[in-house]
Amino acid sequence: MDAETDTAYYTPLFYCLQHFSKFIRPGAHILPVKGNLPEQLMVTAAINPDGSRVLVAFNMTEQPMNVSYQLGDDLINDTLVAQSLKTYIVKN
Repeated sequence: MDAETDTAYYTPLFYCLQHFSKFIRPGAHILPVKGNLPEQLMVTAAINPDGSRVLVAFNMTEQPMNVSYQLGDDLINDTLVAQSLKTYIVKN
């Protein structure tokens, strides 16, 4: 925040936290993520109070990455573009 001009500056971290808080709701429980995940892939999974399961993945590399996730009974196969953040939601 620039007090002299009364202007707010939003950093990339702000948008990242905004994204997570939109999909991982208050009262959610973080789920363990298992498997052979590449070091350059960051993954967080949670179950929300409404029973929906959410997985957020970030591809840190400069290349597309093929990924496979098991989220409950659902198998997700996808390609993450370079340096992308993507959210998967499985509703009951």
